[in-house]
Amino acid sequence: MEVDGDKKDSMISLDDDDDDENSNGSSVVELEQEEKKKCMKAILLQFAENYRPAYYGTHRKKSKKISPKNPFKKDEVLLDYEVDSDEEWEEEEPGESLSNSEGEDEDNEDNDEDDEDEGFFVPHGYLSDDEGIEEDEEVC
Repeated sequence: MEVDGDKKDSMISLDDDDDDENSNGSSVVELEQEEKKKCMKAILLQFAENYRPAYYGTHRKKSKKISPKNPFKKDEVLLDYEVDSDEEWEEEEPGESLSNSEGEDEDNEDNDEDDEDEGFFVPHGYLSDDEGIEEDEEVC
């Protein structure tokens, strides 16, 4: 079966090995694309007197009463005009600050690294037992 998806109408070629009625052994079936991809427009719902944040997204419901010619009509079937969603809105509680807690962990890690390095590095001015003594031997 071959499918050509680049064209507006899809063409499918079916191979009929069992069917002897067709002389060429294959038939072509045209399929119309009934389901077109609908491009939904994004809308912004923002009101100056509301505390609730603005909504930016799509709205799939279609009204039979509200239209570009009649934008102020009320559609009682789709929308409930008695509910004020601004009254239901509650501010989110402030969460834990991650930036402060992450910084504390990094400071603790730095202190741990300093403790580990103390045995490896020698402090400034430290001399081993034989290090400060000069010998009179000359190398030829």
